Amino acid sequence: MDVRSEDLLPGEKVLITKSANALVKITEYGLSRFFADDLLRLMGMKKIEGIGGKLYLTNYRLLFKSHAFNRLTGKFSVALPTIKSVKDTSRFVMKRIDVVTDTETFQFVVWGIPELISAIDRARAALTDVEIEQLRTSAAENYRRFGDGLKVANAIETMNRALLVARKSGTLAKIAAGASNPFELSGIMNLLELLGDGPPAQGSSTG
Repeated sequence: MDVRSEDLLPGEKVLITKSANALVKITEYGLSRFFADDLLRLMGMKKIEGIGGKLYLTNYRLLFKSHAFNRLTGKFSVALPTIKSVKDTSRFVMKRIDVVTDTETFQFVVWGIPELISAIDRARAALTDVEIEQLRTSAAENYRRFGDGLKVANAIETMNRALLVARKSGTLAKIAAGASNPFELSGIMNLLELLGDGPPAQGSSTG
């Protein structure tokens, strides 16, 4: 789960590392109901699952890498020039941020939100036009480093299904036809945003 040299783009350096959960809709991956989802509903996370891992802020992007013990594993990125805003959307005890681009909203459960938002703002503002062009070229040439999305970890999903049966909790969630990888699609869309013809937005994030 720790970031390695082969995860980084040329000229990229890690600024901040945070333990975090990436929030995903389980139906997008064809996953079964999480066996303890009745507890998650109490936190406003119905049909949403937190994928545990680490969130890295670099001088180029936000990079999320999951740890191994998840039903979904992998990594994905949000390029700093594509970010329109970062919002503190915490509810009750759950500390959450929404990272908004033109095509998607990425949600993370993470602590130390004010400091993180400030750091993202500083990193975005620090990017020069030359660095943004270098990032565009580098991300296009090193797409697998940019992020290949989250993939279903079959062994853990099988375990979850067994727990569901043990609880006699009803019908399993439908498996999506030709189950795709939404975060790989998100990565492609974010890369297309980054490679877009328009000037990158450098507006301040809001907390």
